[in-house]
Amino acid sequence: MKKLLVIIMVLIMVFTIASCGGNSENAEPQGDASSQDLYAVVNGQEVRLGDSFDEIKGGLGEEAKPAEEIEPCDGDTDWLKTIHFYDGVSIHHNKDGIVENIDINTYDVGEGDALFMGSVKLGDSVDSIKEIFGEPRQEDEWSMDYMIGDVYLLVMKAEEGSDTIGEINFHPDGVM
Repeated sequence: MKKLLVIIMVLIMVFTIASCGGNSENAEPQGDASSQDLYAVVNGQEVRLGDSFDEIKGGLGEEAKPAEEIEPCDGDTDWLKTIHFYDGVSIHHNKDGIVENIDINTYDVGEGDALFMGSVKLGDSVDSIKEIFGEPRQEDEWSMDYMIGDVYLLVMKAEEGSDTIGEINFHPDGVM
């Protein structure tokens, strides 16, 4: 139990640090897909960056955790204000209700059946992402990242050096 709490705390710290920093200076777009092509399927509902959360929330089912307000980093009032958790995915929207970040993972509220691009799921090989977008602009033992149009895509591996997907996060460049 103690190890689980430590792991959860480390993941919260990593998310907090990542949310306040930049990530993609001088990034070049990659792959054939455009930013408008990126989406997740959550409980049968397609969710795209730029969607109105109010218009899609009815198709997402019941939230696994109530919405939480997030304090802006360093007074950045454009930072995401609201986050909604469903099984295996968190959807962030700005103060105007526009979806600005989609994070498919298992540590926010457990496993779910969310799909990236309609077919890729957690536990699949990272090759399934490479088949869609080609080689990443950066890859290491833990992650690989892409710029797709104006969208930053981060794929975290399940374990150091593994070839399975542990998390998929995408958002407009500069939002996180």
